[in-house]
Amino acid sequence: MKVIHTADWHIGQSFYNYDRSEEHKFFFDQLNSIVEQEKPDALLISGDVYNTSLPSNSATKLYTDALINLHKSCTSMRIYVIAGNHDSYTQLEATRQVWKLANVKICGTIKYDNDKKPILDDLIDYIPGKGYVATIPYRYLLDIDIFKQIQERVRQKNISNEPLFMMGHLAVQNSNFTGHDLNNIGGIDCESTDSFGNYFSYIALGHIHYPQTLLNQGRIIRYSGSALHINFDENYPHSVTVITSNSINSIEELREIVIEQKEKMYTLPAQPAPFEEVIKILNEFNPDKSGYLRLNILVKDYLPNNCQNELLNIISTKENLKFCLTKTTLEHNQEEESDKKIFNTEEIKSISPIELAKIFYEERNHVKMEPEMIDLLNKIIKETNETL
Repeated sequence: MKVIHTADWHIGQSFYNYDRSEEHKFFFDQLNSIVEQEKPDALLISGDVYNTSLPSNSATKLYTDALINLHKSCTSMRIYVIAGNHDSYTQLEATRQVWKLANVKICGTIKYDNDKKPILDDLIDYIPGKGYVATIPYRYLLDIDIFKQIQERVRQKNISNEPLFMMGHLAVQNSNFTGHDLNNIGGIDCESTDSFGNYFSYIALGHIHYPQTLLNQGRIIRYSGSALHINFDENYPHSVTVITSNSINSIEELREIVIEQKEKMYTLPAQPAPFEEVIKILNEFNPDKSGYLRLNILVKDYLPNNCQNELLNIISTKENLKFCLTKTTLEHNQEEESDKKIFNTEEIKSISPIELAKIFYEERNHVKMEPEMIDLLNKIIKETNETL
């Protein structure tokens, strides 16, 4: 049984107000070519097909077109989609019956019987003469034992020891979380690999964007990784995974196919540097490919008042760059930290709103508040006082 594993498409993502639909189309063109060449028995899409639970019409059309074209690329291939934490399971489930006409199985949620036990057979699909695929959507507040329950159910049927591929969308302990905010990783705890049991050929996971293989008693648990760079800290190769298994106990082949990115992620410089040095590097930078730009500036006291305009003037001469943000790192020592002013309640009462705003603005942005902004705040305060 040959399978292609992909996940975390995040269709509809707006990256610093830049639309990424062309990047997704570029990815889908590559995935179609891979499917045409590999002719797999199944394509596993392990959640987060959308970037939001309320995707736009254009994002929905992109998703629909992608599935139809993938089906056309190999009509015998079965496509399996599970809901991730970014997806609306009700939206995915709404078209479940229609998608069966294109050999697509959607699993947005787990259904339960009258005794509140999961209907396991609804999660298990059998490809005659090839093997089994189990679809387990994002498991918020769901008992992780569902993996072991499904394995026992398949064991009862699998008299020929055919492969079992399982899908899930969750975080696993000891994974490489590069690029993720560990305080906001889907709102769930990380599971141990021991939680997944040991009666399976391969577990195809989504949620973590770094492609990687984890092992449990010699069994492979794998993140295929996201389709695109979702942020600047994910500037590593992204890929899909091709797996071949002939039995429950073996994996004959596992290989990555790297996905070319239409847009690159540029961070200049790689390590924070003073503003003058960043200006020099930016002036000399001639990208070989279009991409998104993050500037990495080391700040000792404050950035120059006109720094943003100076940066934008240079960037406007670089046709291939899409400026996103300036990342500032404050250079400070222990003495400076101890000198930082902390106000008590009485002091706050004695300070004017403008002064408080200036202190907050300058500590947060490391740049002096411009006179025009001060004048505007004064005007707002005056008008507010007059209406009270």
